[in-house]
Amino acid sequence: MCDFNKLVLDSNLINDCSPSTDGLDLDWEGILINMPTIVEDIDVGHDGVLSFKTRIPLCITIQFKLKKMLRYDYPREGISVFMEDRETGKTYTNKLVYQGARAKNPKSSFSEEELETSILTKFYSVNLTHYMNLPNTKSTYNVYATFEKNKSNTLELRIR
Repeated sequence: MCDFNKLVLDSNLINDCSPSTDGLDLDWEGILINMPTIVEDIDVGHDGVLSFKTRIPLCITIQFKLKKMLRYDYPREGISVFMEDRETGKTYTNKLVYQGARAKNPKSSFSEEELETSILTKFYSVNLTHYMNLPNTKSTYNVYATFEKNKSNTLELRIR
């Protein structure tokens, strides 16, 4: 059972909150997100934005052909997150450029056929306050992510 309060963030491991691809075609390609619907425990930074101490968990599952994934040293850097404030209409966006130690994708030693037919699934759990400069206001956001031209499902997040 997913418990966002206990979720380890800044991880690339599957967890109970990771969006599932169960029930989808084996060759499905796309991006899925999952996050809490409400965040209430907020911490204000010195410049009026939410501080890094505020937890806004976002779990992402991406699944694409190996060839597409290997375009990136780190596939998560191909992911952009969008947060559209319903009240103001303003959209906050950023790429999930990793901050810290990480392992690069191995350079391709795959055949062209393997690159074209093999499917790779990756999982990420991040804290959005590490990537977004969100204002310290109570707001409702429509949140979605993209990987290249592929758009995820859209979720609602209320910050209270």
